[in-house]
Amino acid sequence: MSKIKNRSAPQGEFRALTRFDALPPHHAIFLVEDDGSEPHLHRNEYAVVDTTDLSPAHGELYLVQFSEHGARHAKQIKSDWLNITRPGAEPSLVWWLCDLRGFRKTDDRLHGIPVFAGVSDGPYQTEYLASVGVGRIVGYEAARISRKRRAK
Repeated sequence: MSKIKNRSAPQGEFRALTRFDALPPHHAIFLVEDDGSEPHLHRNEYAVVDTTDLSPAHGELYLVQFSEHGARHAKQIKSDWLNITRPGAEPSLVWWLCDLRGFRKTDDRLHGIPVFAGVSDGPYQTEYLASVGVGRIVGYEAARISRKRRAK
């Protein structure tokens, strides 16, 4: 029987997104104002958004905006095949938007009632989801990238 040695690894921050020092062409930045995308994106840092990538992909983070002047949100998208049209219809590919961090209780209260965050939204069909997408979130900024190219 072999012995397993105790090993210690540096305990760094887990990030599944690329760290950018400069903004590539066709990319923009977005100020993250909530904790819904932690541990990959943190409040008050800038997400780097590929504005050419509007094709939904299961598990990826996207910047979405539901109306022309509406708020933008960093959301993870998830997919499944479901019948959402009528009894007996064939299943179709549908999508949900949710916080990467998941459903959770916050420290806030509204009239004494606990407030929860991370509720999913959907199902949406592929065409609609692509129409509200601003782009796929591909990373975060490491230094102060020029603020001139915020996501439009």
